[in-house]
Amino acid sequence: MDDPTTIALNLTFFGTLGVAFVMSIGLFIVFVVTLVLAGVGRLVAVMVMALAGLLGKRQSGQRTSSARQARAPRPGRKEPQLSAEWAAAVARADARASARAAAETGPEHKPQAEARKAG
Repeated sequence: MDDPTTIALNLTFFGTLGVAFVMSIGLFIVFVVTLVLAGVGRLVAVMVMALAGLLGKRQSGQRTSSARQARAPRPGRKEPQLSAEWAAAVARADARASARAAAETGPEHKPQAEARKAG
């Protein structure tokens, strides 16, 4: 450790690590302060809106309740109706699909022992 170059390099390296550590702590503190300020700001905004709502109801009183108009009731929803042509086309497609499935399966095979007993 008598070499001045080694001492200078070590001081530079550990000094850089120290500065990086201090900057990391500073960045963490800034981040926490930002989150706290955002939370306090939101809390203040909610409180102001609540107070404004309470004051608005007390001052306006009867006027706000009469200003609201009742909505007209919506008519009930009707189920969609299929046209006769569409229903017929679906029935034809179903018939073709079932015929295709029956043609692909083919006739059933009986085991040879049963075929000999039957014949």
